Amino acid sequence: MEIVDATSGVRIAALKPNWTGGGTLVFSDGQTFQLVCKGFWRPVWSVVANGQLVLNIHSRGKKVELPNEPRLPEGRLTLLAIFTWHLMRQAAEDAASAAVVVAAT
Repeated sequence: MEIVDATSGVRIAALKPNWTGGGTLVFSDGQTFQLVCKGFWRPVWSVVANGQLVLNIHSRGKKVELPNEPRLPEGRLTLLAIFTWHLMRQAAEDAASAAVVVAAT
């Protein structure tokens, strides 16, 4: 999965997914973030850089939590939140599809 600039077509970042959900998001400038999902049915997704929490997204409460002092530019922080939300929704849709297949068999 990639983040691509719609105007130029240049890749901004690429996700290297892992088996448990989430993965490593690497931006073209080399900045790296870990996307981690935790809890029953993955209700909290976290973005971590260098061991420091960047943001949490709570799927059930549909809210984004930022640490007191974000250390990233607003544009990068917004892109991380939107991408993580997209990944979270995609994981939920995949889980729902798998549940339908299991129920139908």
